[in-house]
Amino acid sequence: MDDTILSAGVRHNLLAVQSTSSFTAQSLHSRAGDFNSLLDSIGHAQQVLAAANQSVYSLSKLVQSGISTARQAQQSPIGYAIKSNLSTTIGGATALDLRGTTTYISAQASSNAGISGTTLTFTSFNGGTPIDITFGDGTGGTIKTLDQLNAALQANNLTATLDTSGKLTISASNDYASSTLGGAAGGQIGGTVSCALTWTVATAPVPDANALATRARLQNDYNNLLTQIDQLAKDSSFGGVNLIHGDSLNIVFNENGSSALQIVGVTFSAAGLGLASPTVNAFQDNASINLVVASLYNALVTLRTQASKFGSNLSVVQNRQDFTKNMINLLTTGADSLVLADSNEEGANMLALQTRQQLSTTALSLASQADQAVLRVFG
Repeated sequence: MDDTILSAGVRHNLLAVQSTSSFTAQSLHSRAGDFNSLLDSIGHAQQVLAAANQSVYSLSKLVQSGISTARQAQQSPIGYAIKSNLSTTIGGATALDLRGTTTYISAQASSNAGISGTTLTFTSFNGGTPIDITFGDGTGGTIKTLDQLNAALQANNLTATLDTSGKLTISASNDYASSTLGGAAGGQIGGTVSCALTWTVATAPVPDANALATRARLQNDYNNLLTQIDQLAKDSSFGGVNLIHGDSLNIVFNENGSSALQIVGVTFSAAGLGLASPTVNAFQDNASINLVVASLYNALVTLRTQASKFGSNLSVVQNRQDFTKNMINLLTTGADSLVLADSNEEGANMLALQTRQQLSTTALSLASQADQAVLRVFG
């Protein structure tokens, strides 16, 4: 097809339009290029968040394994066949006295052998709050029966027994089976009123080798899990950014940086999650395991909360990624439509338009002249 022949004026106008279109297209292409560069960083940020999210999920699994290990230790046999105890013989009384009869209480007036009116101070293990127990007839908060005594001792992890000879024995509960009563961390027993109670030397716990070995193995398994938590946290980086090990991430969404998302990282090592290695032989006592389990559940709550935050941020980044892709497509399509038109075709269209305008003007002029000629005939 031969090129369309355009007049100088038409071609000048056409060139002006093409120049404007080319400038506009270049501007659109430049913005599309800016968005395309941002798309790379947004995609990188998406992968960083995905890696962090996966790491939190994996850490949660390890923490749950830690809970299972600790619970297994609690359910295994206590590592001590005989728990630590202190004992005393109540003179002039029988075992029935503390079980609710009045013989024991009345006997102390004449024989000074009873303990009615006597107050003993029991201090719980590991620095617990001391509790005063006053023996009496059961009124005014005094202790009369063995059941009442055990109810009062429960808060201090102690248990009382009384045999038929009147021997009262205070023992450590399973929660503190490895502790020795009267020791540095053991329950202390003291009297605020002098009485005929002389406590024997505390009996140390008798170890059960097999049970001790089982609990020791489970504690070692738990410590290994803490090591795995540390290692997983360090290995959670993507592209040099580790949101689980203290790094932060700034994601820019537009070309001038006015639209962005700042993601503050966390430190989810074992220590960062509040998980400390238990002391030596800690798993031998259920009370120590309870503290470990409590810290594990706290860590699990922390991980689930952070997973929700990362998930929300990931959703935002994915949405902005889709938006940026669509913007790039719209800008590129718009730029192409401005500069990819055929100049000859557009010139011909412009010339045809001008010709139609000129013909319309000429036709109107001719019609006007014909009307005037008719008028002159009748004039």
